[in-house]
Amino acid sequence: SPLTLLDQCSFEYINICGMIHSPTDDADWVHTKSSTGNEDHTLIGQCRDAGYYMHFNTKTGKEDESALLESRILYPKRHLQCLQFFYKMTGGPKDRLVIWVKMDDGTGTVRKLKKIHTIWGDDDHTWRIVHVSMEIEEKFRYAFQGVRGDPSTTSGGIFIDDISLTETRCPNAVWQIKNFTGILNTANNTTVMDSPVFYSPEGYRYGVRVRPVSDYSDHTGGYTGMYFHLASGENDVVMQWPALNRQAKIVVMDQDPDIQLRMSS
Repeated sequence: SPLTLLDQCSFEYINICGMIHSPTDDADWVHTKSSTGNEDHTLIGQCRDAGYYMHFNTKTGKEDESALLESRILYPKRHLQCLQFFYKMTGGPKDRLVIWVKMDDGTGTVRKLKKIHTIWGDDDHTWRIVHVSMEIEEKFRYAFQGVRGDPSTTSGGIFIDDISLTETRCPNAVWQIKNFTGILNTANNTTVMDSPVFYSPEGYRYGVRVRPVSDYSDHTGGYTGMYFHLASGENDVVMQWPALNRQAKIVVMDQDPDIQLRMSS
């Protein structure tokens, strides 16, 4: 809903949605056009003269050098925000992407910094979605800090694309299934997919199982089955058992890069 969408950017235009580079950091994020092997997330490299993202190179320079990309100043109407974006890390395990907020310091100047999330380099060199919860009541900026790890062990960098900031609560957990259409085309009724395990706000450990093609006898025709289950966790000794009078809400959502065009069920 436009009433809850506070900011959005796909980096398709040269003004990069009013974002600014910090004048005090060591390097800069670079507005980069999609290319073979380094496709953007919005258009997946399918348009010849479009498809951009922001990129921080971690293979040259010194260790711990960083680049800070700040949003324009935003004025929230609610006290809850959810920042979601797609990222890709193709460098080393010491590379990191740090999310900051810069708030009003009480004098009207937006300069009070708070770190809210850190993502470390991994072996999954594909676009991934992340949701970051914030609770801010005064004017602020959000910022992406790319930090270079060990340049001698990296051959890539950090990519970000398709940012959305909504004045809503973030989901408790997100399981991203990539290329689900392709999975449907090859799955049969024995194919099973299990999510990672998550913890609820209360402390219960749980997971989700998906059967892309199910053969439930009371249903005619192919359909997808989804199952929620509790799992043993580190808090079991203090949790209430059985876990009565609680409900889990599972939302299935497509991965359209524009949050306003996503469909859910």
